[in-house]
Amino acid sequence: MVRRPVLLLLALIPTTLDAQSAVHVVDASGAGGATASLPQAVFAASPGDTLLIKSGTYASLLLSKPLTVVADEGATVRVSYIQVADLPAGTHAVIRGLDTDKAAVANCDGVVWLEDLTCHAGYIGADGLRVISSNVVVVSSRLVGAPSDPSEPFPWGEYGLSLWFDSTVHVYDSIVVGGAGHPAFAGPSGWDGADGGAGIYVQSNDSQLLISDSLVLGGRGGAADVSALPCGAPGDGGDGLHFQTVGSSHTVNVLGTSFQGGLAGLLGTPTVACSPPAGSPGQDVYDPSGIGPTSLGAAVPLRVTASSPVRETKDVLVDLLGPPGAPVLLAIGLSGSTPPLFLPSFSGSLMVMSPFFSASAGALDGAGFGQLGLPAKVLPVGMQAHDFFLQAAYVLGGGIVLGEPSVTTLLDGAF
Repeated sequence: MVRRPVLLLLALIPTTLDAQSAVHVVDASGAGGATASLPQAVFAASPGDTLLIKSGTYASLLLSKPLTVVADEGATVRVSYIQVADLPAGTHAVIRGLDTDKAAVANCDGVVWLEDLTCHAGYIGADGLRVISSNVVVVSSRLVGAPSDPSEPFPWGEYGLSLWFDSTVHVYDSIVVGGAGHPAFAGPSGWDGADGGAGIYVQSNDSQLLISDSLVLGGRGGAADVSALPCGAPGDGGDGLHFQTVGSSHTVNVLGTSFQGGLAGLLGTPTVACSPPAGSPGQDVYDPSGIGPTSLGAAVPLRVTASSPVRETKDVLVDLLGPPGAPVLLAIGLSGSTPPLFLPSFSGSLMVMSPFFSASAGALDGAGFGQLGLPAKVLPVGMQAHDFFLQAAYVLGGGIVLGEPSVTTLLDGAF
């Protein structure tokens, strides 16, 4: 049953707010006069604009200005490559509902929000998502590293997610998988299988990671060739979570997340006289610094998913999943430009900053489910779209547990 709290999204929009005023419709077919080229649409857009993407396959999405890029309701959108770079402080970019072969975020002092993103690892040698010196929020996504490149001297599978040089990344309700090792390449001991890639790789240098309600898997090692001499060895499985540097000052906080090392490559039955060594499974967590990830306790994560995009006068549907019977608070903010604030006493990070509105959303049912319908009226004149940033929390034993965020884009009904 959908509850409808007395909460109008329109009431949250001050008339003096800078209008996120332009919507650019992108359609690979060019139907209705829409722009068929994603790069052309990005070039034509001004900071704060929204790109509404219809079903289709598109070239690379390269952003260096704060835009919202969202797949239309029910659309299947495939983009070859996503890159966000040089986003200035005090701004944000939102990318939601896209499938891609790889994604990278670099040198962003602003905040990059990635939701419902699937990285298929279609490029050899590419991480699913690479983050360099940036602030990134990942929600309800699947990040898969590419298989190893057999042309390299010592190949291994790529990373599902990698953090480099003072990056801050928040991951919620996602699956992260290291790339598989390539089978039977010409290695040092014969025809070896390559090692699998780590699910998450942290290069240190003060990088910070918070990961909640997620599954992280190392990639499987590649199979050996044992059909001829010299027999090869199977590749080792990739680590679930891999820290690179001893003595680093990284910080990893974990809630309701499992790290699992990848399986070793298959050995097979030798058809010649040899005794190849067996491969080793990856470690769940490899950390030479000894710091290790920090558990945020035994609290049950609170999953939040808001429908997007939503046309004015329609309902924003918010699905909740958490502890059965837990009373829930919902906050809705107008901006996602402030980096999240980590609050360990609340088992998470505050993702929704001022100005925001908060209200009771009632209690989850006996199975831990809840759904809200947030009615939205007509946008102010001159405003064609606006992003809203939602985060829920629940009360547990007198304390508050912060849940995951979700972003919804409200559109003028003309689109």
